Amino acid sequence: MVAFLLGLIFASPAWVQEDYPRQGPITLICTYPAGGATDMTTRLIADLMSKALNQVVVVENKPGAGGTIGYAWAAKQKGDGYTIISSANSPVVAFQQNRKLPYTPTDFKPICKVCEFPQGIHVLGKSNLKTLGELVNYCRKNPGLKYGVMIGSWQHLTVTLFTKQANIKMTAVPFTGDVPATQALLGEHIPAAVITVSAIRSLIEAGTVRTLAVFPDIRTDEFPNLPTLKEQGYDVGIYALGYGMFAPKDTPDSIIRKLEAVMKQIDKLPEFHEKLQKIGMMRRFVGTEDFKKLLDKERESCTMAYKNLGPLDAQ
Repeated sequence: MVAFLLGLIFASPAWVQEDYPRQGPITLICTYPAGGATDMTTRLIADLMSKALNQVVVVENKPGAGGTIGYAWAAKQKGDGYTIISSANSPVVAFQQNRKLPYTPTDFKPICKVCEFPQGIHVLGKSNLKTLGELVNYCRKNPGLKYGVMIGSWQHLTVTLFTKQANIKMTAVPFTGDVPATQALLGEHIPAAVITVSAIRSLIEAGTVRTLAVFPDIRTDEFPNLPTLKEQGYDVGIYALGYGMFAPKDTPDSIIRKLEAVMKQIDKLPEFHEKLQKIGMMRRFVGTEDFKKLLDKERESCTMAYKNLGPLDAQ
């Protein structure tokens, strides 16, 4: 059924006459390890792109250094449309100014934003902190509330901007990911943690964990009752970690437009929405030109957050 729908969408002379992508398989570079939400999303996109373009689309994982290894490798590839980054945006948005990387954001052409990783600030269900407002008031009277987070991560930057706007101090406790942070929260070693919403879905539904705010700028499809940071008065400029697609900088604009159009039509498929939600991703398609503007805005906010953080080695 999916193949039939996509066949109708793209069965026009303009698509048939273009040579791309007839010369060979397209490789989607996932900058994180196999098995995680980023990898599963990339493989879902590869499957649907293959059907849409009638061409083999493969996934190649190049993980390491928070995703920067894969971006660095892709930046050196030929811009012919056959090597595409399809992964989390952070390595090309949160361009860390306190360490040198072998690429810059200008080494890539944005294609589109596809979806987001909804994250949030969580406490135990039995915590006395019932709302984000109560957390803010508590921190004003008791500076330094500890919270678990991956140091230097997208969510760390979001919380940094939030605490600056709220004029409060919170102390980041480093964790390597959602699982250890969740374990520490449940064990009451820390009073709060920043964790991907889908990773603790059952705990939220059971009331074991309470979510004070989610980071997307709109409420999630998965948990429409959870309030956002923005609606509670904190417009920090960076929200949920985005997942997007990029090509090497010398890729022709005609290929960028074609890939954007493919993804725009894939985004309309009910199957795509359903599978994204099962992975724990939030659908948020943004086309090329608006994606460029969004990335510029997010980079400005990230620059401010890094200045407030100081050297990450000191965190």
